[in-house]
Amino acid sequence: MASSVSFTPMNQPLAAFRTHECAYCQSPISAGERWVREKVLEPFRSEAARYRRYHADLFGEEVLSCWEKHQMQQDTQKTKSPA
Repeated sequence: MASSVSFTPMNQPLAAFRTHECAYCQSPISAGERWVREKVLEPFRSEAARYRRYHADLFGEEVLSCWEKHQMQQDTQKTKSPA
C-alpha cells in the first residue's frame, strides 16, 4: 500500500495518509468514499490479522456495491462447498 503526502503552497507537508484499494475491484478508495473493512485472520500466525477494504457505495449504473458483490461470492462459495 502506498503512502501519500499532500503539500501546502509553501511546500510544507499537510497530511500523510495511506491510500487503500478495494479488494474486489482493485480500484483506489478515495478520501470521502464510504468503505467496509473485513478482518481476515491469518491461520498460521497467532494474533495476526489483515484487513480487506471494499467500496460500500454504488458506481454509476451498478446495482450492487463491491462489498455486496463480495458477500454474494462468499454465499455462493459456501453453498457450493461440501459440508
